[in-house]
Amino acid sequence: MKMFSPLARTNSPAKVMLPGITWTTLEVLLADGGDARSCRIAYNQGFLELRMPIPQHEITDSLRI
Repeated sequence: MKMFSPLARTNSPAKVMLPGITWTTLEVLLADGGDARSCRIAYNQGFLELRMPIPQHEITDSLRI
């Protein structure tokens, strides 16, 4: 049986995987975050992945009119 730490880091400093997340918890997080959240969220079979945009993407978004 493979054990996971409560917070599993990936190779990318801008990405974090959280194991053991229920669908209900995901729905609460999405409702609380609304449309203004600064990270992307992915969910698959109890794993929640949080990804922060890299700085180059942030600069492009700030230049849009």
